[in-house]
Amino acid sequence: MLNNTTFCIEILRTFEGKELENFKDFISCRYFNTDKYVVRLLEILDRKKILSKMKPRDFDTNMRDIARKELFKDRLLAKAHELEKVKKEKTLFNAKMNLLQKLAENFLAIQTMKNDEVHKYELLYPQLLKKELFELFKRHANKSKKLLRKQDIKDQKYYGQLYRIERKFYDFLAINDRLDKEDNLSDMMRNLNIYYILNNLHITLSALALQENFDTKEYNFLPMNKIGTLIKYSEYSKNPSIKLYMAAIELQKSKSQKSYNDLKNMLDKKDSILFPAEILKDCYTTCLTYHSHKIRSADTDYYKNMFELYKTMHEKNLMLDENIMSPYQLKNMVIVACKQEQFEWAEDITEYYYPYVLNRIKESVYNFNIGIIAFYQKKYEFAHDKFIQVRDINLTYDINVRVLILKCYYEKARLRSRYKRHYNEKIMSNMRSTRSYFNHKKELSERIREGYVNFTQILIYLYRILHKEGRKTIEQIEEELKEKEANADKQWLLEKITELKNQK
Repeated sequence: MLNNTTFCIEILRTFEGKELENFKDFISCRYFNTDKYVVRLLEILDRKKILSKMKPRDFDTNMRDIARKELFKDRLLAKAHELEKVKKEKTLFNAKMNLLQKLAENFLAIQTMKNDEVHKYELLYPQLLKKELFELFKRHANKSKKLLRKQDIKDQKYYGQLYRIERKFYDFLAINDRLDKEDNLSDMMRNLNIYYILNNLHITLSALALQENFDTKEYNFLPMNKIGTLIKYSEYSKNPSIKLYMAAIELQKSKSQKSYNDLKNMLDKKDSILFPAEILKDCYTTCLTYHSHKIRSADTDYYKNMFELYKTMHEKNLMLDENIMSPYQLKNMVIVACKQEQFEWAEDITEYYYPYVLNRIKESVYNFNIGIIAFYQKKYEFAHDKFIQVRDINLTYDINVRVLILKCYYEKARLRSRYKRHYNEKIMSNMRSTRSYFNHKKELSERIREGYVNFTQILIYLYRILHKEGRKTIEQIEEELKEKEANADKQWLLEKITELKNQK
């Protein structure tokens, strides 16, 4: 668990170059900070390279003592009270670190306000009304609305901001007793309703996707069903973003080819460039989910379509959320590219998105994806070495790493079996424990869990046959694989069965 001083180091380490210099100027301003020790503390942390080199969790008692002694070296206290002096200094040091953290948070908030004119004026409007600066308020409100309406792309944020501006304009009219002559309630309601509908559709689409993959996820979709009445009004039903979201939700529910074609046609139109990035990303992701569903049913022709979708999302800059790359999406991009033998593209993508992966998992994600590329190039020893370097990322990666390590074991054993048959009980034990792991992962949906269990069981059979162990024949295993619809990677197992038949 992070303590307060660690939080302070963690936030300060994100400040680099010009931003760090701006923060130094910020805390040196007496309006924002009057504590000279805080200014000095930042200088010490920077000079001691604590901000640039040290991880927050490495800011241990020893380093805190070094910084504390440097900070308070000019404070004069009697030596007879040395223990009491140290105790007071530690308490005071923690207080200064807390204050420095709060100043850093204020600095980030002010930076955001400085770079976003509309949000700045949202904070300014109440003060202008309170001080009865009505003409200045009107000037700013009209300027903000004009800036917003120049936007070609109208997303949830756009309608939310327009609503909040209109809400304050209504207050202005009410304060000046002008509601009998004019009001803006129609504009306010329209912007609020579209803002509400778009956010609701986004959340509903996300909930449907999560519920499909995890049995433990349950959501109340009744509110979504109720807003269907609101969406039927023409001024909302004709909104392009609402229509796009509705098409995506229909595809997520039905998984039909017609629903996919309807959504894809909307995305392929020339005017799709005017759709907000967040909505485009949601809809392309829904298309990818549809193809994944088909692939789980052993229809591998959809990999080509998935690869084209990922290329489009990359070209349209739709892969990042708040400048962060999802490790899940990056993994899927690399795997789909490798399925199409686009190894150079997969390597380029891995390198391109490396800086955008969260720092705490960056190396593990990189090792995983480099391992994936090596695996599909049949460099199994190198791939195995990369996979065992992957540390905790998330459940999806954990599952994939376990499966890929089993595949590496099998492939290396298959290559060795050409020259020498050596049944390895440790490998068999690893396969059994992995099967047990999947059996007990209750947070996965029943179908997905069953798919991984079935995959591991068939792989155990194949490993035994590879070493002339067990009673099952290759024909019996093939029949069992075809009978059970749920399987994490049926195509790969069929390839291994074909190899064994040819080898036989």
